[in-house]
Amino acid sequence: MTENGRTPVASRRFLRSLGSLWFAAVLLILLLVSMASATAYESAHGAAQALAVFYLSWWFEGLLGLLGLNILASLLARWPYSRRLAGFVVTHTSILVILAGALVTQRYALDGMLRIGEGQSETHLTDQSQQSLLVVNTRTQNLANLELPRGVFGGFQAADRIDLTPLTCEGLQIAVEKYLPDSQRVQRVTEEADAHLPPAVEVTLGIMGKPDTGWILAGRSAEIANTEVAYRPVADATLLGRLIAPPAEKQTTSAGTVKVVHQEKTYEFPLEDVLEKGSPLGDTGYTLRVLHYWPHASVGADRRMTNDPSRPANPAIEAQVTGHEAEETRIAFANFPGFRHGSDKIEGLDLTFVSSGAEQTSPLAPIEIIEGPAGELYGRISWSGLPSAARPLVLGKSLDTPWPGGELTVKRRYAHAREEWLMNPVDPPRENRAEAVQMRLTAGGKTQTLWLQKDHSEHIRDGSNTYEIGYTDRLIPLGFAVALRQFRLGTYPGGRSPRSFESLVDFTDPDTGRVRGAVVSMNSPASHGGFTFLQSSYEQHDNGNVTVLRVTRDPGTPIAFLGYGLLFVGLSILLVTRLTGPQRKLTAVAAN
Repeated sequence: MTENGRTPVASRRFLRSLGSLWFAAVLLILLLVSMASATAYESAHGAAQALAVFYLSWWFEGLLGLLGLNILASLLARWPYSRRLAGFVVTHTSILVILAGALVTQRYALDGMLRIGEGQSETHLTDQSQQSLLVVNTRTQNLANLELPRGVFGGFQAADRIDLTPLTCEGLQIAVEKYLPDSQRVQRVTEEADAHLPPAVEVTLGIMGKPDTGWILAGRSAEIANTEVAYRPVADATLLGRLIAPPAEKQTTSAGTVKVVHQEKTYEFPLEDVLEKGSPLGDTGYTLRVLHYWPHASVGADRRMTNDPSRPANPAIEAQVTGHEAEETRIAFANFPGFRHGSDKIEGLDLTFVSSGAEQTSPLAPIEIIEGPAGELYGRISWSGLPSAARPLVLGKSLDTPWPGGELTVKRRYAHAREEWLMNPVDPPRENRAEAVQMRLTAGGKTQTLWLQKDHSEHIRDGSNTYEIGYTDRLIPLGFAVALRQFRLGTYPGGRSPRSFESLVDFTDPDTGRVRGAVVSMNSPASHGGFTFLQSSYEQHDNGNVTVLRVTRDPGTPIAFLGYGLLFVGLSILLVTRLTGPQRKLTAVAAN
């Protein structure tokens, strides 16, 4: 600026060129062509790829940045302003504010998901815009986390040279080496002379005339023809006899007993009597219900309890006691009766689970390949949740199944099998893609390579420690707990088609213990702690309903709304100026 408050001539010429109308028109045409191309691209490749290729690209952001510079230059070139430019200034300023709000949204907004089962609570949400690796020592429960950089992970371009600081969890070190935007997992099993390697069987399962083949290692299960199939070698002849006996001989054995002590009185229930259904605790006014039963309980990388048949028997339950406007959820392990997990909202309440050992004979999967001490094979199929009598299997010969046209065949058996998982890239990436990372694991002086697909986990053993590695979306702490008290599903009269669904949730402050209830439905979000919760979808499982909530936090929204308000004001001023301008000229001519 000069002393009289005006811009020098050279600077004014540059600002007028940068803020000219023709430059703005060129930028707007380029933006319109880009958005039209993005719409066509989205119809062929999906919204996620269109977002990455167009709207989040550097060149599209550059066009928006140039548009912002064009508007700013047009404002500076007209300084100082007169009253007749009020509408022009306010309108152009509003566009700059809207662009600023969009920039803040892109850089700092959070858009995540929250999955909660009935009677459960969560303290973290998953941020789908950034991925991470999670490592948990299943013995000590120590956790390590590595946030993977945006742009590479989650993008649509493969990367084979990744420079990241290795993730360390106690004695395990993980270095990320490669990333695939879409992949297909391929299993390769070879027979080795190493006596430390487990046996494996190659199984073919045909349902509706469509056969599928896969290898299963001892003590594990695999999905073949969309059906879980387990392979269980048994060294004890007594246990083998119990496994292959007719079902009638095993139905008298309960899976265990739930013991509840309240005010020094003990109440006992067979697990089957309270599993997913309530039973009163005498005349106390309380009701007991077991929400989940895990014969082989394991804590996953996302801190959720799961049933993992590949791990040793670890019977556990999640039970809920309700009554007198109080509700308490407990997790009890049969092998660790002294372990307590849950709140103490009901005074004088204690809960334990005593297993009968029935999990040793309970089905590990709908289809089981059972191998006896002498190498004899049996097939056991669970139909409608009840296991049938096991029937002998002969290598290469099929066994009928209850499914239409279903046949089960054990094609080969390796006494010592080495399993490798190869990851084949899929190009172009599919809409429901399976991202994958390759890692180099170092533990105990030994190094191995591991491929891991997104939303999957693997167990790595190192001496007495077992580490579970998960590749998933980043977990973000909420700062409070969200519990799903009840999920309501409304259907159309006379049918089962969903009409509406809503979640009754409780927000609990960890410092004060204060609980605030709210209802989240399709058209009615709830807000708490700076987050907005919207009903996204739901899942129905045998052990209860799961609600899926979308969780958002966008600091750019109030800025953008301010810009929209200024835009309305500026356009109103321009309209009034246009309407009153000719009248003022006529008045001035008449006065002269």
